[in-house]
Amino acid sequence: MKHLDDHRLIELARGEGTGAEREHLRSCRRCREAAQEWTRWLAGMAAVEGEALTDADRHNLRTLFSVLGPKRRKGLVARLMRPARELATAVRGAATARIDEYEAGAYRLAVEVRPAAGGRFDLHLAVLAPGGEDVTGSRIVLRSPEVPGLILRLDGSGEAHAAGLEPGRYEVACWLPGGRVELPTVEVGGTDEP
Repeated sequence: MKHLDDHRLIELARGEGTGAEREHLRSCRRCREAAQEWTRWLAGMAAVEGEALTDADRHNLRTLFSVLGPKRRKGLVARLMRPARELATAVRGAATARIDEYEAGAYRLAVEVRPAAGGRFDLHLAVLAPGGEDVTGSRIVLRSPEVPGLILRLDGSGEAHAAGLEPGRYEVACWLPGGRVELPTVEVGGTDEP
């Protein structure tokens, strides 16, 4: 059995998981140590468990734990390929959106930031996967000082949307089939000039 991912380790730390996973945990030092870290981390969050949370709330907390948990796992860091100001010449008429293109390994990502009502902004993220790989349901997490964690899921077209974001600098992490991809800080509502 290959090493267990954070989601499975969290389930095991909570006393859930399959028999095969528990057996792997007994035989694999790396996974056992990671599960122990999650157990300690989740014990500190025990007060939250006493609250009346929905299954969706619990899922969101687990996803945030995987971002903020004991150790951030290594993944790909996306490289900016084409900033918004290079795309402006390809747009007919007034351009009101900012679109940056990134690459991370074989993945290509486009991030569009567009003004919305009330001084807020909408963010659209699209992922082009290698060989038409299905990325449906992959998680995207946006974080800023004002937004501790907004979880999005890629739809069947490899796209995710966040509406009504406050202006600011956002960290973006994507969990794709090929691993985690971190984008450089995304400026929402700022200038695209350096």
